[in-house]
Amino acid sequence: MKDGPIKDRLYEEETTKDLSELMEVAMKKEAAIKTTNIEVHSIGRSREGAKKKNGNGSQKKLSTTMGGEKTTKKNYDKACYVCGLTNHKFSECKYKQYKCKNCNTVGHLAKVCKTVKNHFVEVEENKVMDMFQVEVKSENNCGLSPVMISVKIENVSIEMEVDSGAGISILPEEIVKEKLPHIHINSTVLKLRTYDGSIIKPTGEIEVKLKYGERELYGKLLVVKKGHRALVGRDLMKKLGITIMGISKIEVESTNKNNKLELLMNEFEELFEEKVGKYKYEKVTLKVKEGCTPVFCKPRPIPFAFKKKVEEELDRLEKEDIIQKVETSEWGTPLVPVIKPDGSIRLCADYKTTVNKYLVDINHPLPRVEDVFVALQGGKTFSKLDFLNAYNQLELCENTQKLLAWSTSKGIYLVKRLPFGTKPACSKFQSVIEKVLLGTKGVKNFLDDIIVTGHVIGSEGIERDENKVKAMLNAIEPKSVTEVKAFTGMVNYYAKFIPNLSTLLGPIYNLLKKEVKFVWTKECREAFNKTKQAMASESLLVHYNPDLDVVLSCDASEYGIGAVLMHIFENGEKRPVGYASRILTVAERKYSVIQKEALAVFWGVKKFSQYLLGRKFFLETDHKPLLALYGEKKGIPVMASGRIQRWALYLSEFDYQVVHIKGNDNKVADGLSRLPDKDDVLIQTKEVDYVDFMENTMPIDYGILRVETKKDKEFSLVIKFLNEGWPIKVSEELKPYAIRKEEICVDKDILMWGYRILIPKVLRKDLLKEVHSTHMGMSKMKTLCRSYMWWPGLDKDIEKWVQSCRTNFS
Repeated sequence: MKDGPIKDRLYEEETTKDLSELMEVAMKKEAAIKTTNIEVHSIGRSREGAKKKNGNGSQKKLSTTMGGEKTTKKNYDKACYVCGLTNHKFSECKYKQYKCKNCNTVGHLAKVCKTVKNHFVEVEENKVMDMFQVEVKSENNCGLSPVMISVKIENVSIEMEVDSGAGISILPEEIVKEKLPHIHINSTVLKLRTYDGSIIKPTGEIEVKLKYGERELYGKLLVVKKGHRALVGRDLMKKLGITIMGISKIEVESTNKNNKLELLMNEFEELFEEKVGKYKYEKVTLKVKEGCTPVFCKPRPIPFAFKKKVEEELDRLEKEDIIQKVETSEWGTPLVPVIKPDGSIRLCADYKTTVNKYLVDINHPLPRVEDVFVALQGGKTFSKLDFLNAYNQLELCENTQKLLAWSTSKGIYLVKRLPFGTKPACSKFQSVIEKVLLGTKGVKNFLDDIIVTGHVIGSEGIERDENKVKAMLNAIEPKSVTEVKAFTGMVNYYAKFIPNLSTLLGPIYNLLKKEVKFVWTKECREAFNKTKQAMASESLLVHYNPDLDVVLSCDASEYGIGAVLMHIFENGEKRPVGYASRILTVAERKYSVIQKEALAVFWGVKKFSQYLLGRKFFLETDHKPLLALYGEKKGIPVMASGRIQRWALYLSEFDYQVVHIKGNDNKVADGLSRLPDKDDVLIQTKEVDYVDFMENTMPIDYGILRVETKKDKEFSLVIKFLNEGWPIKVSEELKPYAIRKEEICVDKDILMWGYRILIPKVLRKDLLKEVHSTHMGMSKMKTLCRSYMWWPGLDKDIEKWVQSCRTNFS
């Protein structure tokens, strides 16, 4: 029998079948091949009833089993990569050495071949665009022609391919120059990467008028260099009323991954499982300074709403052999349950309050940039491995397990893996991974990213990372005298490094003169742009040097946050390494003053984390209350909001010293926050916080609670002071709130003190009545109320209520 699909099909049968049974299988397969018809329906305009859909509303996918035969009963969750059957493991498959007739690759049968050309995905992970999937799909190897349509762009007809796999529409640069020469190409920071790792940097983007049929709109198109087709992607398909009506063909899973890579992943599938791995060759030892006394902190109270989730998480960690329950321990670090943005609970040990100050630092420097570049020299394709719970993959020695023990409401637990939040964790992890990779050619670890200290490694060599200066170049133009002062203050901070600065700023300085009307002229715009270029020039910016001291200055304004990373030289001069800023989202603009300032610090540290992890640095802020939240010796704030706890947890991995400076000394970060990067806009996502947990457990209507919170005079003043800043003196009624001003916040129009809801006066009596409806004792009632709610004098009100109840009962 000659090679082909019928022979492939027969190879899948059991060896015990006789000739007549095999002949029947072959005849069925031959009939199936003759009747298989591949056709493509055209792309049509959107209309009711035109879409053929499944019950869930998605497009119906037609698939067929080769020959239509029944498969063997499934014994494994995953199908074999080689043949597609589920009655054996990949390693046991008898077709492993069989050559695919489709792609001529040894290792799988033709029926499971997944050969397709490259797709593009967007790779700017630290950019706002990283939530978009940009795919440019080419045709599968089935002889189908691309579907083309004619779109009018600025009244010029251009043939474009419709591709539902492309997240963003693109236009080749030669088409723009030839047919749309009058259209200006704007700059863009978006980059694309194919699945083989090649970087594609668009020339820019254009905003144009598009027309298809009766639909007309303004839209954006990415402009790319030669070698690419004009594509209508998902971003414009719906707007132009285009829909795929269906493709009647055998469905082939288009994962677009290299077959050899899939073989490798299947062969070592244990490395890609969703569970924490274990480094087996050595155990981590953390040492404490001589003469230190063990510290054991009692467990912190946990809100009733979280108790079950915390216990479930402890059970999970114990089951995975990450922690182990014991009877006693000299050391005990309290846990703080932190709510993740998705609503799940993360258990965080607050080592700042116990062992961190006694731990001996592990002085393992991060690799120098030059060493990383030498190791990667000549490479064109770069990949990145992301560890699952990286630190937890390192085992601890017995003595270190005792040092890092957890004190919980469920008992004491030894920690058997390296936890998050210990000071030496970053350096230790770096040293272990260096040992693992030692001698491996073309591989170098520098934290967890390809972008290395201000340089981008690409196929064209090493380039400066433009993100360092993007915040300055994209700063918005001032719209008021206050913003002009912020800009000039920022620029004058580096006046000695910018020649002829006074002349350069002349038109802008004129706006600051008395009795001069604020008019932003063409001359002002030119001076503004030239000054930004000077601030981003190589003559001012310095390259990162691990041997120099580093300071990060952060600030927040009403609508933006900013940060600047600087080196401190021996003569005391500060020179910038990079700038960062962004506009606040609608939700973030409602944050209290301290939350905005706390966000600026968290975001700034995260933005420049590659420069800051594993080394000491200074953290400058002009907002003094942040010292209580982020001070290097302060623990994770127990009664702060969930988001501040998350930020504090992230910062606990860094080694920094908070320095309070005057507002006048924070000109650069202040200017960046007032004139934030117009292109760096964070897409707002739903964030779960304490109020979401409490809403389902409190015996109160939250709609009524929000209304009464707005009506309450005391609460109205508290909210006002949270948003605008607290005065030096407050009335006696407001003092209990002022004492807790760093911990009180507004969440979804409800005042919160940590995980406790602040109850307006008009609702307090009804709540006490509801809580005491079972006539519990005073102590139990206090414990229950303290876990859910708070107002000034809560304990006294409970005592009066219980006493009144007893009097009435007697």
